[in-house]
Amino acid sequence: MIFLDFVEKTLAAKTEIQLFSVYKSALKEAGYDRVIFSLMNDHNDLDLKAGHGIMQNYPDDWMKHYVAKGYEKHDPVRCFIFSENGPFLWDTIPEVVRLSKQQQQCLDGGVEAGLHNGAAVSLRGPNGNVAAVGAASSHKDRLDPTSLWVLNAYSQQFYAMYTSLLARPDRIKERLYLTDREREILTWCANGKSSWDTAMILGITEDGVNFHLKNIFRKLGTQNRMGAIVKALHKGLINL
Repeated sequence: MIFLDFVEKTLAAKTEIQLFSVYKSALKEAGYDRVIFSLMNDHNDLDLKAGHGIMQNYPDDWMKHYVAKGYEKHDPVRCFIFSENGPFLWDTIPEVVRLSKQQQQCLDGGVEAGLHNGAAVSLRGPNGNVAAVGAASSHKDRLDPTSLWVLNAYSQQFYAMYTSLLARPDRIKERLYLTDREREILTWCANGKSSWDTAMILGITEDGVNFHLKNIFRKLGTQNRMGAIVKALHKGLINL
């Protein structure tokens, strides 16, 4: 499927189910006939709760085994999503981080269940929203290296249209927005840094840090740092 054709079909989708069907078909042509879509944190602006595999076509036996083993909390792919921004292959994770026995069992179990050529895409939206796609092939033949980037392109468009479909006026709550600098400052505060410490780290003045903090308090409707940190974490505006 040519990418522009895919875009047109996603624009024509009227429901999330129709959109996911278009997405699955496109990925299958790229070599990924197994796909799972998850919301990694609450999408508060869309009134959506975090959920693993809210739409997927993974093997039923594997999904039951995954739940029974409690892999959701230990799945290295899910853990890696928060440190990545874009696509990556499952088998590259052990090259970057040391996996626990249970994490390695999770990766190995997926392959044993018929999930080959495993890949994932970290998807970022407004207000700190994070979603993810896991994709795999039911066949063992290695895919063309460009397939990973095709997966990324399709997944980014899918997520954009998914959130657009759900962004109806009756579902949208108050949108909270922090600038990159405000997120940066509040994240350092959440890590126990003072205004002076943060100023030294970022190369700005202490007055500049406090100015940004006042704007953060105003936007979040809080009176102090702790209140702002708690609300920002709850809303997914910052991650520790």
